[in-house]
Amino acid sequence: MLRRLLITATLTTVLLTGCTSLEFLRTKKPAADKVASALVTGLGKADLSGLPILPTASQAQHEYQEITRSLGEIHPDVELGKITYQDEKALADLQITYPIGDGWKYHSTAELRLVEDNWQIVWQPKLLHPQLTNNTKLVLSKTTPRRAAINGSNGLALVEQVPAIRIGLDKANLPKEDWVSSAKQLAKILKINAKNYVAKVQNSGDKAFVIAKVAIQGKLPPEVSSVKGVYLQETETSMSLSKTFAAAILGTTGQVTAETLANNGALKIGDTVGIRGLQARYDQQLRGEPGYLVKIVSRNNANPIEPKLVFEQKATTGEPLNLTMNADLQAEAEDLLANQSGVASLVALRASTGEILVAANSPAAKLNPFATAGHYPPGSTFKIVTTLALLRNGYTPETKVNCAEEYVVDGKKFTNYPEYPDDGIGEVPLAKAFAYSCNTAFLAAAEEISPEDLADAAASLGLGVQYDSGFETFLGEIPQSDNQIAKTAALIGQGQVVASPLAMATVIASAASGKTQVPWLIRGQQPTPSAKPLSTNEAQTLQLLLTKVVSEGTANVLDGVVTGAKTGTAQFGTEQPYQYHAWMLAYHEDIAVA
Repeated sequence: MLRRLLITATLTTVLLTGCTSLEFLRTKKPAADKVASALVTGLGKADLSGLPILPTASQAQHEYQEITRSLGEIHPDVELGKITYQDEKALADLQITYPIGDGWKYHSTAELRLVEDNWQIVWQPKLLHPQLTNNTKLVLSKTTPRRAAINGSNGLALVEQVPAIRIGLDKANLPKEDWVSSAKQLAKILKINAKNYVAKVQNSGDKAFVIAKVAIQGKLPPEVSSVKGVYLQETETSMSLSKTFAAAILGTTGQVTAETLANNGALKIGDTVGIRGLQARYDQQLRGEPGYLVKIVSRNNANPIEPKLVFEQKATTGEPLNLTMNADLQAEAEDLLANQSGVASLVALRASTGEILVAANSPAAKLNPFATAGHYPPGSTFKIVTTLALLRNGYTPETKVNCAEEYVVDGKKFTNYPEYPDDGIGEVPLAKAFAYSCNTAFLAAAEEISPEDLADAAASLGLGVQYDSGFETFLGEIPQSDNQIAKTAALIGQGQVVASPLAMATVIASAASGKTQVPWLIRGQQPTPSAKPLSTNEAQTLQLLLTKVVSEGTANVLDGVVTGAKTGTAQFGTEQPYQYHAWMLAYHEDIAVA
């Protein structure tokens, strides 16, 4: 009897225990993590299609696009936080970050419901932002600060942003039959290429605003208003002291293109950016940081509400770029070069510091930075470098050198220039050979000067130095060559030796100041020379020789105008008569010029 009771009790316990386990298994809910994670992924891709959404994914996608249309292609980074469960409902915390400005961050909550053992996302606008409703949407606006100026040595703005007007045709308000006639009329008034503008108008969209020109405010031709379909849009544009003023260095600005946009997602079509020169190199500094506003506003056809500001980042004005360039001297140099038919350049440095005061080109150079980055054989101006190498090998101004009528190397015959004075032929002091610019005397020195000697002397005069100047520069190159003809020709600045006007201005600035100079343009970026410095005796000797070029040599036309100088020509081309690059280096007081 007792045994039967124990068996019955045991069976009852087992059965009761079994019922409890079955009830637990029957009532256990599946986790919502998988569906919540899918929502996070969908929000990040702006694609809610295919998600289990109530009432439907297509409705949610449509409403999502309506709410976020103003944000364009800006999609959020979404992180899934804690999920809490309440009966048949789950609440998922979402941390949302939009890449707008420094980042727009906030939390929202997604509601999920368990329907027939499957979690469904409950679509509601507040899932995207807690303050959104069924009748509101997000609107993003961007404010662009005025572009900072590029200033000259006296603080005068060399180029700055000014109010302007975009002039064009609004095709949305212009009948198709008037497109061509209006385009031609507007082109004539604005003095632009009519054929190109007509094509631009015809090839743009039916509702496009087709810009013809950007004009400074106050300089708008009054006849523009008579053109059918014309539209004027306020903007800003860069204005320099003149159309050509230091254009190769300052560069230009322009509107953001699709290609620019691909490289910088923070920009948008229509923004102004630097395209070339300093405007491009220092674009971020000059442009500053835009400001952003995100507001919640009424949707179309909804009752209007007072806009709610949910995110704000104020614009940060750019920082001016301050240069050593002297506006008055630069303008004067450009005037001097204005009538040159070919390419001509003029560079002026402050000899004692290496500051670039002028870097000007003739009109034929267009926007090419030949003054600072051209590659030309320096000809006899390079004899300053060769002379320093000779001084370091024991030469003095009185050392006799042989100025022969010709010098032959491996069958290559070198001569002096046709007008070389007869009294400079034969055994003459180095000072006279330098003043008269005797080629053969310096060529003969090839036997005593190694390529390393020449390179070291060049570096001491600032030639061949490589550094990041912040703009396009070339400070010369003296290639090491095994070719005897090239090695010999290098001594008179020909062969493979090349330099820019800036490089040769640096050479004479170093000689004039008695210390190695490295040219610089941007305030706060003055480089430190690393080459072997000039000794006092070397500097004084070079200065003496340069004064003799003026008093009794090839630059005597400048006697009384400058203190020291060096002339040079470099033959180029193969057809006769030969063509020449002509050089003049000079210094007076604290100004060195090439």
